[in-house]
Amino acid sequence: MNKIKNQTLEPFEYNKSNGWRTLAIIFFILLVLETLFIVWAFQVGSQDIENENQCSINVCADADSYSYVDGLCECYSNNKVYHSFYFS
Repeated sequence: MNKIKNQTLEPFEYNKSNGWRTLAIIFFILLVLETLFIVWAFQVGSQDIENENQCSINVCADADSYSYVDGLCECYSNNKVYHSFYFS
């Protein structure tokens, strides 16, 4: 009869057949993180564009020019700031 020997794996022995699984898990985690970053960046950018539109249309409608930088909307008339508004 055939005898089967007891084969035990060392706790940290590398199993070659699972190497592709480890790589697939790493790439999947990277894909999820990249997707979350892209969604976050799109939301931040969309909010910034919306705030700039609000600045130009509603806040500084009667101004000669306006400036919107990092949430601060400034309205200019005769090259002087006559109104400032901060979007929070």
